[in-house]
Amino acid sequence: MTLKEYKKSYNKKLLDNIKNKEKTISHLTELDLIKTNSIFNYTGLPDTINKHELEKILQINGYAIITEVNNELVALCGTEAPPYNIYYEPTKIIVANPWGDINKTFTIDDDCILIKNDCYKMGLLPILTRYNTLLCETDITLLCALINMRTMNIIKANDDNEKKVADEFLNKLIAGDLSALLSSKYNMSDNYIETLPYSNTSTNYITQLIEIEQYIRGTKLNEIGLQSNYNMKRERLSSSETTLNEDSLKPLIDDMLEQRETALENVNKKYGTNIKVSKNSAWDKKEDKEDNKNEDN
Repeated sequence: MTLKEYKKSYNKKLLDNIKNKEKTISHLTELDLIKTNSIFNYTGLPDTINKHELEKILQINGYAIITEVNNELVALCGTEAPPYNIYYEPTKIIVANPWGDINKTFTIDDDCILIKNDCYKMGLLPILTRYNTLLCETDITLLCALINMRTMNIIKANDDNEKKVADEFLNKLIAGDLSALLSSKYNMSDNYIETLPYSNTSTNYITQLIEIEQYIRGTKLNEIGLQSNYNMKRERLSSSETTLNEDSLKPLIDDMLEQRETALENVNKKYGTNIKVSKNSAWDKKEDKEDNKNEDN
């Protein structure tokens, strides 16, 4: 395959992917899950429990169980099943895993420990899918706007001959050659070439689309605990506004951490392990700054 053929094939796939909403949303969500997989850092996990697989189950499925299979601790996903406790929460998990040769109904707190991603066992997919659906729409709109901006007007041709002459004129213009149209080959009524307006050339339109996309991306990042100060005022943010934004990052991630810490305490008691979890990298920066301020004081 030549470079020209590759570029043509790549451009076609890119356009097809952008116009395919389901594929675009799925792609954006997978990229987000790659980022969120590093929210938490684990120590003391047995070799049979992969940290990335555990987080994948929790964030996609909303919950997981840790149990012993063939005397080894493993993390599994399953389906909740009755009977329910006094709070209408299921007490059993059905696991059907043909590759692990597991087909069993586990009783929570008896032969397995339930780990929730959050208190509602919602996972991150509803949040990510919501914002990525909006991003998909803005991407398509922005793509159409950028393509439409390539021309401000369309030359109106009354027959094939006039269209051919107009196309030659445009091709020379693209190549950087200034040329003229022969009046004998082009019907110049009233001494002018008739053109039709094609696109909205307002720069404010593109600016609005970019601002909308930045707002959606920033809000999505804030939802999953990452700092992103999208500024719709076109002004500097005050320190109080920045602090307010940082405070809004805490609730979901703090709840996710609490659910993991509580579950792992039960795992350690039941199976004699020493597994610990903490926030990782960017998600723990604000707490580090606060600790340093407290030490300086």
